Amino acid sequence: MRLSEPQRFASYYLILSRPNSFGGNSGGNFLDRSDEVAVYVAGAIVVKEPLPGSVALLEKVHARLGPNRSPLLIAIDGPDGVGKSSLASWLAWQVGAPSVHLDLYLNRDSKPLSWKVAELRRIVGTRVGGGQPVVVEGVMILDALTAIGRKADFLVYLDGEGGYTLSERLADYRARHQPEQRADVRLQGFAE
Repeated sequence: MRLSEPQRFASYYLILSRPNSFGGNSGGNFLDRSDEVAVYVAGAIVVKEPLPGSVALLEKVHARLGPNRSPLLIAIDGPDGVGKSSLASWLAWQVGAPSVHLDLYLNRDSKPLSWKVAELRRIVGTRVGGGQPVVVEGVMILDALTAIGRKADFLVYLDGEGGYTLSERLADYRARHQPEQRADVRLQGFAE
């Protein structure tokens, strides 16, 4: 089966991490360990371990959600290339919430970095306003949330070197917002 460009892009973010995700009447388990993550990348399924500390993060998120599943806006921040998208998709899958990836709402080649604010406001507002949690991830997430008039209810920061394309902008952003200090949870991101 040949995937269209949007399907391939969307497939990259599909994370299958629950035990027996494809179990039951389907005839077997594609992935039968809850500590593994599978992603479709460049035509192949890649299985990797989640970030160390992911399970403890999940426990903290469940505690914050409470029994009534409060409509939390969970934000994941950090440099580019450290695993924000993977963690967001994994976490969203685990708590049964949608995930929003800022890369999809980025105004390409914008300096300073900017997002398609109306679309981002609509998609995040619909999720949170509908009484359900949502996981939003991206570089400079606090700037993006400010642009749409939202604040993170729960902030996760992934440490790591990341790429160098945004290093000057990230240094300014980190000085203004201090996301590492504000984070409810800090994890070490993937090393490229």
